[in-house]
Amino acid sequence: SSGINAEYGNAAAPPLLELFHYVDFQKDKEIVLMRGAYKDPVTSAEAVFLVNQLQMYYRIDPERFKLVHTFNHNPMFFDFNELIKNLDNPDVKKTPALETEQTSQ
Repeated sequence: SSGINAEYGNAAAPPLLELFHYVDFQKDKEIVLMRGAYKDPVTSAEAVFLVNQLQMYYRIDPERFKLVHTFNHNPMFFDFNELIKNLDNPDVKKTPALETEQTSQ
């Protein structure tokens, strides 16, 4: 949701980026297909960046997942500056190519 909606705690704020995961081939082929849709004011480049960050923090880099875990389970110890540091220095060598069909809805 947009910053203004999130700032005011509007739980009904419309999503600006939606991701759908299809797990039909997860067991047999060990892949999960993902499709996304984004809305203004999110740009195509921003949507791809967010999806890449999502994968980096949840799937690829165990050190970055520790930040997610801390945020969710021990928020008092979450270091926002560490998160910013990681966003400024993405490790693109570890990031697999992400094929996207970039369409806006």
